[in-house]
Amino acid sequence: NFFNPDKQEREFYFYNLVQNALYILKGAFEAHFITLKIDVDRSYKCYGYPEELEQVFLTILNNAKDAFLSSQQRDPLVQITVKMLQEGCYISIEDNAGGIQEEHLEKVFEPYFSTKHKSQGIGLGLYMAKMIVEDGLGGKLSVCNAKEGACFEIVLDKKENNNE
Repeated sequence: NFFNPDKQEREFYFYNLVQNALYILKGAFEAHFITLKIDVDRSYKCYGYPEELEQVFLTILNNAKDAFLSSQQRDPLVQITVKMLQEGCYISIEDNAGGIQEEHLEKVFEPYFSTKHKSQGIGLGLYMAKMIVEDGLGGKLSVCNAKEGACFEIVLDKKENNNE
């Protein structure tokens, strides 16, 4: 869909987008006892390509699940926060899986970079997520290590945001 020239932008609610992504991963998260905390106002709207943004959420959330399996975290938690700011929309997806090794932080968005076994992927997920956010949605995708894990941040500029 990312490369489809006929795709149509449309208005969507962030809450619904988050719920759709979580529905797809619900079984895997429940099977691994991963708790989700969601802080998304139901009235927040955006104008753009919801399927593409949902794919970004799926990629980041699935990577968090994999990080929990590697880290053996006893109380796995993912927090999703969406805030409407003056300059646009801010989205964070933060886990408590221990974070990303410092030497890997600069590389996670490079194509074919992966810390996983080859059977778990080829390292294109976060690369595509960055392309979707930055080239397709005109936003910014970044990652940092937070207190207990990784935090992916998405910022969509005001022009992409239609929540006045």
